[in-house]
Amino acid sequence: MKKKNKLSIIAIAVACLAQSCTGKFLDYNTDHNQVTEDELGRGGYNVGSALMSLQSYVVPVGLYLNMYVEWLCGGAYSGYWGADKEWGGKFSTYNAPPDWNLSPFNDVIGGFYPSYDLLKTVTEDPVVLAIGDVCRVAAMQRVTDMVGPIPYTQMRANSGDNTVDNNGTFQGTMFAAPYDSQEDVYKALLTDLDSAIDRLMKNRLAETAWFAKYDMVYGGNVENWVRYANSLKLRIAMRMAYAAPELARQTAEEAINQPIGVIAANSQNAIRQVDDNPLFTMATGSWKQVKAGADIISYMSGYKDPRLPLYFTNCTYKGHEKEWAGIRNGISISIGYPETSDPVVTKTTPMPWFTAAEVAFLKAEGALRGWSMGGDAGELYNKGITLSFEQNGLADVVEYLNNETLKPATYTCWNTNIPGYAALGFAPQSDITIKWDDSASEEKKLERVITQKWIAIYPLSNEAWAEFRRTGYPKLAPIVDNRSGGLVPQGQFPKRITFSVTEYQNNRENVQDAIGLLGGPDTQNTKLWWDKK
Repeated sequence: MKKKNKLSIIAIAVACLAQSCTGKFLDYNTDHNQVTEDELGRGGYNVGSALMSLQSYVVPVGLYLNMYVEWLCGGAYSGYWGADKEWGGKFSTYNAPPDWNLSPFNDVIGGFYPSYDLLKTVTEDPVVLAIGDVCRVAAMQRVTDMVGPIPYTQMRANSGDNTVDNNGTFQGTMFAAPYDSQEDVYKALLTDLDSAIDRLMKNRLAETAWFAKYDMVYGGNVENWVRYANSLKLRIAMRMAYAAPELARQTAEEAINQPIGVIAANSQNAIRQVDDNPLFTMATGSWKQVKAGADIISYMSGYKDPRLPLYFTNCTYKGHEKEWAGIRNGISISIGYPETSDPVVTKTTPMPWFTAAEVAFLKAEGALRGWSMGGDAGELYNKGITLSFEQNGLADVVEYLNNETLKPATYTCWNTNIPGYAALGFAPQSDITIKWDDSASEEKKLERVITQKWIAIYPLSNEAWAEFRRTGYPKLAPIVDNRSGGLVPQGQFPKRITFSVTEYQNNRENVQDAIGLLGGPDTQNTKLWWDKK
């Protein structure tokens, strides 16, 4: 294939954000907050454009990219969402078509790096470049946590070519970069974060007004970017807790003891502002296909969680209009079931990257492990719930914190239009209660922390899936229809997604090396490096 120069790659990536269902890229995958040249002026246009674009790949803003990465994959595997539509193959039945893996891998990497590379070309501003590096860490950690080994230390935008067919449909990105093991990726992520934090600290008083309106997360607030970077260090540390416990402890303590520290209040949350939230279109807009997952409804309804009506609508089953109903994942039916609960989301609902509640739960788990986290596990656990309530505009958290009897509820499928609907119900998968119990076993304490964290970080589906794989919590119902052909044993859950099919076609030598770095076959059932529990 004829090589394209760097600017060609950038142009294609902006027009062709990932998907294989449609050619309407400018309608569905372009960030509509995109800056115009008139707004920034000729000298700063590329800076603003690149900054806004790369921030759109951390948690993908593009409609189809978000669909594959957040809803169909992470949403299904985390227990957050179900799908009001039947496909012959999909992530939730463990038989997604090979090209579905293009989005989490090719399309995130192929979309992010052209903007990242452009940013470094058009500015030498240390704050802007450091923000770009923090976003790179955030985006690529999500990719490696889905796949395992990825190109990272030798990856640049001009390492690959994007390809489109005659209809303008994205066909994949051909990468030439070699892969790093996930362990090496993680160590490089930490090195890059430390470098970015150092540069942000040295320029914390810099004038940022010239680009602030195009920073869609913090509006140029340098100290908040430091807090976010430190929080990413804490998240990375906890992900390594079973694989590299001493490095994990050291990294976590560095993060919270850094002079500015981690996200500690909801006013410091990393929230990506949008004017076209993709979940709105998929859930309550024109598509109406994303539905509440049965797992999260089981937990939250059993707990009588006051956040439930803020997350999901009531169902519309006759006689059950004041209740919530989710879709059990891994079912194969030929009809829709619109009566179930929908996500509560508007067109302009901001998209969270990292919240103070998550930080508190990370610290709580660290305290369980004996790390110095600035408090004991119970205090930090209660703090995490309290911060989540505050984030959702709820003031009265005391009754919830002190409840020691409520447990996850039985899931019942009421829709008699579904063949075999009664068999889709399941008993509670856990008996974990809410109130902190210092006398409980360490494992019960961990389950309590992760279960409440899972509720609090909604809708960060891929983060929830990663923590489920790492810890085994929350306990989720096994899928009904396992179509993996035995690759994922019955009753078990996928450990990863496989390498992109286009990598086998266009980067075969490096992919074969990556399988060696993976330490097992390229299947959904091979554990990632950090999955050591």
